[in-house]
Amino acid sequence: MNKFVVTIFNDETKAYEGLHELQELHREGTVAVYGTVVAQRGADGKLVTKQRSDEGPLGMGVGTLLGALIGLFGGPVGMAVGVVAGGIAGTVRDVFHAEVSDEFLEEVQRDLTPGKFAVIAEVSEDWIAPIDVRMEAHGGTVVRERREDFIDDMLERKANAGRAEFAQWKAELQSKKVERMESNLSAKVQHAREKLERTAEQARERLGTTKQELDAKLAALEEQAATAKPETKTRVTQRIAELRKDFERRENKLQTAYELAHEALQP
Repeated sequence: MNKFVVTIFNDETKAYEGLHELQELHREGTVAVYGTVVAQRGADGKLVTKQRSDEGPLGMGVGTLLGALIGLFGGPVGMAVGVVAGGIAGTVRDVFHAEVSDEFLEEVQRDLTPGKFAVIAEVSEDWIAPIDVRMEAHGGTVVRERREDFIDDMLERKANAGRAEFAQWKAELQSKKVERMESNLSAKVQHAREKLERTAEQARERLGTTKQELDAKLAALEEQAATAKPETKTRVTQRIAELRKDFERRENKLQTAYELAHEALQP
């Protein structure tokens, strides 16, 4: 399971030293680093991006977290979120619940006070000591949390609920007991249909972006494995297997959500 790691530093020089340490850990094969951002919380309290390593599929997770943090600190979320959740995240609250918990965000907010810098990363680590030891050597404070697929679960629940609602309104429309309400019920059936169509499209788009992210991460891990020492190559190979397994689990949820919604819409 991948994790988000936010390391907080008192000054910019230390932050870039911390970033270099993460890059070294990745080169060594000790951890896998998929995307990084260096940011500063300004005197006005807002978060400003100083450097971002990857804005494509490989950095999708970091982009999600960056958007949540910018929104948390009062900045413009829209541009920062980018490809978050395949277009699902429409509000700051949606972004907050896209990949991380409120508790994690609150901890970052507490420690990342105005004037401080943060190195934000998505990583795969076998144990926490390597990152913590390297970051603490440069005065960094590490906050981490597992990246959860809340959106995949949400879509599956939405598909189930939408399917039931659509079926209920259709059944009531067809009932002779409600002939006098036919016009109103027709509008409700159409509204339920549109909601279900949106859920199906969201699941389809989310599956596509998740696949793109998987391919980018696999490429990064395969490149890492090609240069890893024998003692770390086995660990990298295990990360590849775990990543494929995680994608399969997420793919099943999203495919189920799409199929439930799509099938319910059939005549």
